[in-house]
Amino acid sequence: MMKWDGFLRICFNRKNKTLGSLFRQKNVLSMVEKNYKAVQALKLSQEGDSLNETNAKVDFSDFGDFDDDQGMEVDDDEMDVEDGGADEVQNEFKEKVLGVLKEGDFEEKRSSKLTLEKFLDLLSLFNKAGLHFS
Repeated sequence: MMKWDGFLRICFNRKNKTLGSLFRQKNVLSMVEKNYKAVQALKLSQEGDSLNETNAKVDFSDFGDFDDDQGMEVDDDEMDVEDGGADEVQNEFKEKVLGVLKEGDFEEKRSSKLTLEKFLDLLSLFNKAGLHFS
């Protein structure tokens, strides 16, 4: 699920934006959330396979269409920051993403100022939280 180029495309989408503001964008949150749900579904599926449970069902209807490269190319019109009106689940997910940035002290940093080692640290923090990029 995780791809380095997807992660970097998000981080360098707008070079003068902080990582905190980049990861608050609706399209970025949506893409990361869909990947998160897909990974969780795969884990459930693998657990079911390992236990030989034939009646375990996973509802894939909320995962969206992964055939296209959603959320990776961003126009200036799509740069809206999500502040209100979102449901509680999406706000919880947004807090999870921002919590990862805060944990590593990345929220106010700019992509253009980070070293490769720092990017790997940030990617590792996202992966530990179950957040992946494609």
